[in-house]
Amino acid sequence: MTTMNPTTAASAPAPRPAVHLDRESLIALSRPAPGRLLLQLVFEWACIVAVVAAALHLANWPFSAACIFLIATRQHALLTLMHEFSHHQLSRRRLDWNDRVGDLFTAFPFFVTVHGFTTSTCRPRPTRTGSAPPPRRVTASR
Repeated sequence: MTTMNPTTAASAPAPRPAVHLDRESLIALSRPAPGRLLLQLVFEWACIVAVVAAALHLANWPFSAACIFLIATRQHALLTLMHEFSHHQLSRRRLDWNDRVGDLFTAFPFFVTVHGFTTSTCRPRPTRTGSAPPPRRVTASR
């Protein structure tokens, strides 16, 4: 009877093959999908409302603790959607819609704004030499 050596039994997972997209596919995936964005926004808020309602209805502390965890995951999803609004995924023609809808439904509940998020993540950062690179202008393409 042979025994298996534990160091040889576990093998590292095989590396995933690199995915190469042609330019047209990349452009198609980069286009705004406002319907999908709004649908996801409605879904996240519906989940939050449903979980809060369930927690209030059952009034059971272990269930309420689980609900807190579930609500936190949906809040994280809302912040991820705020990031999508900052990339003008709702409308590239009416940029103010991105800020208004994103602020109202994803940013304001966390006391931030889409514009504040965008400006804080787009500011120049110091280089290895310690000096900041020259500021770049962020403009919207039409």
